[in-house]
Order: sequence, then structure tokens, then C-alpha cells
Amino acid sequence: MKNIPDVIVIGGGHAGLSISYHLQQQQISHMVLERGQIGESWHSQRWDSFTLNTPNWMNLLPGETADSYTDPDAFLSRQAFLRKLQQYVQRYRLPVHTGCNVTRVHPLPEGLFHVQYQHMRITCEVVCRQLVIASGMMSRGQTQDTTFFPPAITPYHAATYRHPAQLPAGNVLVIGSGQSGCQITEELAAAGKKVFLATSKVGRSPRWYKGRDMMHWMVQTGYMDMPTAAVQDSNMLHARQPQVSGIGAYGHTISLQWLHGKGVAIMGKFTGADATQLYFDQQAAAHVHYADERSALMKQMADHYIASQALPDATILPDEADLPDPGAACVDGRTALHIGDENITAVIRTTGFDTDFSWLQLPILNAQGQLIHTNGITPLPGIYALGFPWLRKRKSGIIYGIAEDAAFIAGEILKNRS
Repeated sequence: MKNIPDVIVIGGGHAGLSISYHLQQQQISHMVLERGQIGESWHSQRWDSFTLNTPNWMNLLPGETADSYTDPDAFLSRQAFLRKLQQYVQRYRLPVHTGCNVTRVHPLPEGLFHVQYQHMRITCEVVCRQLVIASGMMSRGQTQDTTFFPPAITPYHAATYRHPAQLPAGNVLVIGSGQSGCQITEELAAAGKKVFLATSKVGRSPRWYKGRDMMHWMVQTGYMDMPTAAVQDSNMLHARQPQVSGIGAYGHTISLQWLHGKGVAIMGKFTGADATQLYFDQQAAAHVHYADERSALMKQMADHYIASQALPDATILPDEADLPDPGAACVDGRTALHIGDENITAVIRTTGFDTDFSWLQLPILNAQGQLIHTNGITPLPGIYALGFPWLRKRKSGIIYGIAEDAAFIAGEILKNRS
């Protein structure tokens, strides 16, 4: 067959645009199909004040250099990152087609693939020789939540929350103490809301340490370059990103005990609700201790590197937000909250992000509906994955890792064409 694109890329976020850059440089005919706008999840699944959690120097796409940012240690807002993606498409004239929601992919004879998608309520079809799945881990936004909440509580998800004024008058339960949960909790508390934070087992990273952003030490020590193949504990592959924030001039540390100091009630894991009460387990103290331990390990790693390289050991003032809480004094020990007495009128769930591959009718999914791949190469020749956590290395799940992964997948595409 003639006049068909060599490659279809599904997803127009930073991953899809990065592989498109490489394909464009190699003059490989391709199309990028994006279900919404360029960087759709940044449009529709982030709150208004969201910022990236990695400093600018870590957020370079292929073709960009360190001087792309006037302040490499600052943090981009959601809006600024979206502008960056849009300008990237224009600068390199990438063939991105927006408003194209892929509904079915299936194999054809001779190693070809049939892609069906909806555009402006019209069913469209295209055939390609190779396919890159770059739709990300948040393409569905949230899994179906069947948790019961009484009518007095309005449920939200981090994907639908935008700003504090969106919520009804009253107090708020935030479920999940990862990056999103802690950052939303901080914003709500600053807006005068009483927040009950249902915690989970999440590590913490100090924002700055020994005069540098902690990400500097994580890169220098090789921590971010750990290969997926070297992981011995599979739980590591599902660990959440550590508690930290990019809000402020140069970001800041965020911890459960620091949030407690802002008036937040630190609860255990949310276990359910009935008509009058919300219930929690008794693991809040363990969650505080785990975050403290992970922060200490991160700093020890940096200290060992500084000593091994005979680098100047900067004297710094203690980071108040990073001070450990050995007695877990910040914890609210209650295992139940009366909804009416506490005037809880809203809940924001920050867990449950997921992806939906039901449209992918190819033998590359496991029993749980997850992609099967090794280093982004699926068992079916010509089908690749990009932009997923631990695709090839620890850094694969963040923007910092995409340039290397995209170059690798582009190389595989080239080899498959010969």
C-alpha cells in the first residue's frame, strides 16, 4: 500500500511531541493523533494553580538546550507549560491533529495496523506501518469510584478540581497524600478551608538541600538513571512520586507535619463512609514516619555523593517543613468523623488515575489490561510505548526522561523500517 504514514503516534502530550520531533528530523512520515488539545491532560486534568514539580532545567524536550529558560531553577505553571508545548509544535512543524479520539486499533495483513478515530463526530480511518502509544497513564482521568458518600457531601476528583471557590461552603476531606493531595490541601488551607487529609504511604523529598534543588543530587548520584531491569522489588515500580511542591519562586518542601501546622487534620487512610460518618484506619503515624525516613535517605544519598566527590559541604539552615516528627504529634488519632459535626461538605479524591486501553485490540495487554512491553517495545513488532513510568529507567515517568526514551524508540522505529 502506498501513501500511508509510516507511523501513527497516539497522544499529543510531551511524550508524543518528543517522538514526533525525532521522526520529523529523520523525515519519517507520521501523524500525531490527540484526543483533545495539545497537552490535553494539562488542560483538563490539572487545577488552576498547578505547577510542574521539577525545575526548568529538567523539562527540556528534544532539540531544546539549557538556555531555553532564563531561570533554570524556577518552576513552570500549567499555563506556561501548555504554551511551551504549543510553541514546540509550531517551531518544528509537527504533524499534530487535535480533536482526534482513537476508538479502535487492530492489525491488518502484511504487518499493517488499522486506526479508527472520531473527529468532529465523524469516524475516520487511517492505516500505518508502525504505532507509538504515547497516551500516558492519566488518559482516563479517574477510575469509577463506587465509594458511598451521603448527599450532604459533594464529591470531586483531582482531575475535576480547579480552585477553592469551586467548593461549597464548609470543610473538606482530601483523600490521598501524594503530590496532588498535599498540594491541593495546602491551597485549600491557605484559602481558609478546614481540611481533613486522609493519608497514605508516600515518601517525601526535601525541595532544596545543601544549596541545590534535591533533584540536582538525584541526577548527579545516578538515582534517576536506575534501569527498570535492575529493580528487584516490584513495589518500587508502583511507588508514588514523593511529596514536594513547585509552588513559590523556587518551590518548597511539603510534609504532613508542616500541613498540620497550617491547620490541617492528619488522618489515617480513608476506609469508607455511611450516612453520618467518615472512617479511617490507624496508620497515620506510620505514614508520617515513612515520609520522614524517605526524606532522611534522600539526604544521606546526597551527603555520600558530596563526600565521595570531595565537594564543598554547604552549611544550611534547617528546613522547617522537613523537620521529622518522631512522635507523630501531628496526627489526629480519630478513626471516625461525624460529617455534620465537622461540617464536611466536600471530598476531593486524588487517587484513582488510570488509563483505558479498551480501544487497543492487539495482543499486547496483560490480564489487568496493562501494556506488555520491555523498554517500550511490545511483543508485537511495530508497536511501541512511550511516556509511561519506569518505561526504561526511573526517570521515564517524568519529563526529564522523555528525550532519552524518545530517541531510543525512534531508533527502534528506524531499525524496523529497514
